Amino acid sequence: MFGKTKQAIILSVKPAIVQMPGRKYPAVAVQGDTLKAWNMRISRITELAKQSGNDKLIAACDGFQSQIRGVYESYNRACREQNRGGFDEDSQA
Repeated sequence: MFGKTKQAIILSVKPAIVQMPGRKYPAVAVQGDTLKAWNMRISRITELAKQSGNDKLIAACDGFQSQIRGVYESYNRACREQNRGGFDEDSQA
């Protein structure tokens, strides 16, 4: 899953901006620890939304949490496949 097919456009910013082959627009590359922090934050925000009882807010948070969680799980799977670590699902950032 890891390869050398990405061309960096700007490396001096965090996160890095990269151009993926075949894509019109560049992508944003975030580090795994940042992704983990985002995953933990949206999980907490979703918990708070559920406490509010606001159905529209809950649905919005659930949708965003699902997207972030999917990327986070893909990151961990790719790291494990390449023996590059990843995060223990039960650990905290």
